[in-house]
Amino acid sequence: MIRGVAVLRALLTMVVGCAIMANASAQDYPTRPVKLLLGFAAGGSGDFIARTIAESVGTQLGQPLVIENRPGADEQADGERGSR
Repeated sequence: MIRGVAVLRALLTMVVGCAIMANASAQDYPTRPVKLLLGFAAGGSGDFIARTIAESVGTQLGQPLVIENRPGADEQADGERGSR
């Protein structure tokens, strides 16, 4: 249950961040698909929620959100990959 809450919190943060960025950024951003790293296996509840949210956010941004499922080592592995 705690992991599900962490996933929902991370996704909500992403949606709010995208909404803020959409209002504060230039009209031509993003110019390429946005990559979302998800530290859970495909087909799970986190994957379902991420893909549902990605569809609506991608429509608002005008670019698709690409979901990359990379399970393992909780969020630490995704944090390291995202920082690169």
